[in-house]
Amino acid sequence: MNSQLSIFFSIIIFLGSTAHSFVHSPTLISSASLPTYSTTSLTAASTAVLLLSSNLRLSDNQALNAAVELGPGGLSILYKWNHNPIPQTPSQFFEAAAIRSFNSSLTRLNDQELTLIDGNDVVVQLERIINDLDPTNLVVDFQDTTILNKVQTKFPKLKLTVVPSSHLHHPSTAQYALGRSRKGGRILRWSTYLSGMLNEPIAPPIPSPQTLPLPIKLSPSLTWFSAPPLSKSYREPEWAKHILNVFPPTESEALLRSSQNPAPNTPTTNLTTNLGNANTIPPSSHLSPYLRFGIISPPLSSSNGVRTRDLLWRDWSHMCHNMVEPLKRGDPIVAVMDGTCVKFEGGTGEGGEGGIRGQQQQLDKFNMWVVGNTGSPIVDAGMRQLWLEGWMPRHVRLLCASCLVEGLGVDWRRGRSWFEHTLVDYDPAINSMMWQNAGLVGIDPFYTKLKWEVEQEHFREYVQKYLDADLKWPKHLSDYAELRPDPNLVTNAQARRDELKNRNVYRAAKKIVNTGVRVNWKNGEIIGVGNTPVEELDFNIDMSASDKFKELQSKIALEHLDERFKEADLDGSGELDFEELGEFCKKQGMNFTNREWELLVESLDADNSGTVSLQEFKQWWSSHFYG
Repeated sequence: MNSQLSIFFSIIIFLGSTAHSFVHSPTLISSASLPTYSTTSLTAASTAVLLLSSNLRLSDNQALNAAVELGPGGLSILYKWNHNPIPQTPSQFFEAAAIRSFNSSLTRLNDQELTLIDGNDVVVQLERIINDLDPTNLVVDFQDTTILNKVQTKFPKLKLTVVPSSHLHHPSTAQYALGRSRKGGRILRWSTYLSGMLNEPIAPPIPSPQTLPLPIKLSPSLTWFSAPPLSKSYREPEWAKHILNVFPPTESEALLRSSQNPAPNTPTTNLTTNLGNANTIPPSSHLSPYLRFGIISPPLSSSNGVRTRDLLWRDWSHMCHNMVEPLKRGDPIVAVMDGTCVKFEGGTGEGGEGGIRGQQQQLDKFNMWVVGNTGSPIVDAGMRQLWLEGWMPRHVRLLCASCLVEGLGVDWRRGRSWFEHTLVDYDPAINSMMWQNAGLVGIDPFYTKLKWEVEQEHFREYVQKYLDADLKWPKHLSDYAELRPDPNLVTNAQARRDELKNRNVYRAAKKIVNTGVRVNWKNGEIIGVGNTPVEELDFNIDMSASDKFKELQSKIALEHLDERFKEADLDGSGELDFEELGEFCKKQGMNFTNREWELLVESLDADNSGTVSLQEFKQWWSSHFYG
């Protein structure tokens, strides 16, 4: 068992009006098998501390309702703020504004107030608060076993209640929708999970509490961190105000937006999964920021008409993120696929991942994508909307990701970081899942070969709106916004897809989707794809041209450059013609496609003379090796 889980403790899980206790372990246990904890043992003097990590709402808030029931003698409500004291990104500003809105709602119910604690120092602060208040119960809405183990060990008499309140279904039900393997572990496959959970009954939303227990006040010395987002002097910058005008962070706004979703029986043509390649744009309620910070619950969203499949994707992403260790660490899940889409244009010796020229090339392409200057109307509109509003529709996000990874050949990690920095609904689990899949290293790399470059009539209004927007870019990006996009990116989009197809990259991604990723249920590490162990994975993916050039270069030692050149110079002219160069490559065991051969010749023949001199040969070797 994971060493972080070696300490066992008794937890109480609250489900609706009934609580259940169990010994915590990394295995998700069915709530049906848990013994019932009776709340009749509570006295009027019982008090509670509620620690929230999201769920900034009154309606259908099981954690809040549990705290109200378990703390009739007094209640203190805390919120775990995981950032710097002053917000920096769109999601942080939205979260701070949602905290203020929720605090106002609490104040109207028996003068309750929200206190922020530093999410980077939770255990120490909780210990001080528990020592100060001596509560009977601690209610939390998250399942961080490291934090909870430490708190329970320090305060063994404290009744700890874990109430996951951010899911459509209780997390304990997820294990029954996962595949099993005779090779050990569990199979993570989205299609299996979806079919297993679609018919699972959804708990009806519970009403808001009409009143709250009297507040139990913390000592002033323990409320030092509550200043920034809750301070009356706190103000957002103008760009953040614009985003908050687009997404007013109130519970009433979330309820309104959820009710504007298409009804469950909306024709499938309006709910297409073709992601912009069909003849209509899927409708959107712009509800994702409200779901992200729990301003509305998934069950209440479902009852208002939000599509079950979309809500299940959230559950799936969070389950995988909590369970799969590489996903938590930010490492590629299917590591053997990492880098298969990365492209260094021209094979001119950029030096691969570590080369200075290669990294600058990656950065230039990435920055052109960031400022919406790729030449693809839908991608450019989406990236500009992201900068302006902190948001874009889901199908546009996937088109933009496909453009960056499959089209531009940029490392998927750059896109993941940019979305983290700019999304108003940034969710670590969902963002990581999306970008790992876009990089074809994730659990479900389903959306490959998307035609992100194709202009569609139904996008015209959307595209025009954001391409015409007047944007202000920081200094390091403003020059990229003024450049003309490379027309070859759009022109060669299909050729790029053909290249990835011919190298078997798409076939490998399809195998991952169809067979699923096998994970060790105890430690969360990846042990295979389908029944194939990790150490035996071989998708038969051909090397890229850049990789081939690196291998050719690696076969020639520095001290043997002159010698190898003379061996290749069959006619003794002091220069290599292309026939001699071809024979030289064959002797090194290297075979190139016609296009790869053109790129190699282009990179070697710097003066376009039709032959390669010794000096050109040395320059190519040096730039490619030291790049």
